Amino acid sequence: MSNNADGARLICAAGCRPDLKDFFGFSPLEYACGKGSVAVVQELLSRTALTTELLSRSLFLAMSDEGGTAELAFRLLDCRADANFQWNEPLTTLFGAYLCFKRMQHRAGRISTATTAAVELSGGTPLMAAVLAGQYEGAAALLIAGARADLQNQRSRTAEDLARDGCAPLFLMDALQGQTADCERVIDSALTVAVHF
Repeated sequence: MSNNADGARLICAAGCRPDLKDFFGFSPLEYACGKGSVAVVQELLSRTALTTELLSRSLFLAMSDEGGTAELAFRLLDCRADANFQWNEPLTTLFGAYLCFKRMQHRAGRISTATTAAVELSGGTPLMAAVLAGQYEGAAALLIAGARADLQNQRSRTAEDLARDGCAPLFLMDALQGQTADCERVIDSALTVAVHF
C-alpha cells in the first residue's frame, strides 16, 4: 500500500466507503494503519465513522505490522483508540479462520513466525503485538500513553513475557517494569525525526 492521501481522497470522492470491510474482515483504515501509511490514515480518519472498536483494531494492526511508530500510535490514541484493547478475531471472517488454522498447526508442532503470532496474539493487546513484531518504538509509545503491561493473552502471557522471549531492548524491558525514563527519550527522538519528514 502506498502512502498516497490524494489517491485515498479521490477514491472516497468517487463513492468508495472507507468504513466497509473486505472479505478478510478489514477496513481501509485498518490496512493503512498496518502498513504505516500515516498520510492515508489521516485522510481516512476524517472520512470514516470512527468507533472505539475500529480505532482499537487499527491500533493493534499498526503495532503488529509496519505501522508501529510513536506518531501513528499517538494519533490513534488521540482519536480514542483503546491502548488495552484485546484482539479476538471471530471465526466468521476469513482472517479468523486463517488464525484458527495457524493455531492448530502450532499445536501440532509446526512452529513458525506465523503460527507463533496466531497463538500469542489471541487475546493480545496492541502492546503485545508491538513487542512480538519488534515494533519497539510503538511499544514504547503505548507504555508512555498508559498501556497496561500486566494484561494477559489467552495463553496467560504478558507483554513482558513476550519481550523477554524476543530479546527486546533494555529501554523497553525497563519500561515494562515501570521505569520509563529511557523510553521517553526514545519517543522524544522518534517524534522529532517524524516532524522533520
